[in-house]
Amino acid sequence: MDIVDQVPTDVWHVILEFACTDTVYTGASLSKTCKAFRMMAIPYRFRAVSLSKVDTIDKFVQCFEQAHAIAVARGGGAELPRVQHLLLRFLPGLSDAPVQPHGPSEEELNVWRAAKSLWNERFVDIVT
Repeated sequence: MDIVDQVPTDVWHVILEFACTDTVYTGASLSKTCKAFRMMAIPYRFRAVSLSKVDTIDKFVQCFEQAHAIAVARGGGAELPRVQHLLLRFLPGLSDAPVQPHGPSEEELNVWRAAKSLWNERFVDIVT
């Protein structure tokens, strides 16, 4: 008998709830360990999400939709994946705008605006 089967499901849910408080990594890692954890981690896996790259956002949406479909197929209304904390950033650092001691030049600002506009368009295409 496997240890997953020896511990009651309610206890695993409490453990997963506390374990999956980072930005997706723990829930994603636990869901890859075995089928039982994949099913049990669904409600907690996407709890706190931080995304910056459009490709990563696209992969996240696909994973979230897949987890949602699995939960619906199992008939688990309370077990549906939920996002409680979502951080979307254009730049991977702490700021969403270029920071320089004397401010950005007009050319740098225009380059940033063009890149941000492209990011926005791709983001809207993904989520709509």
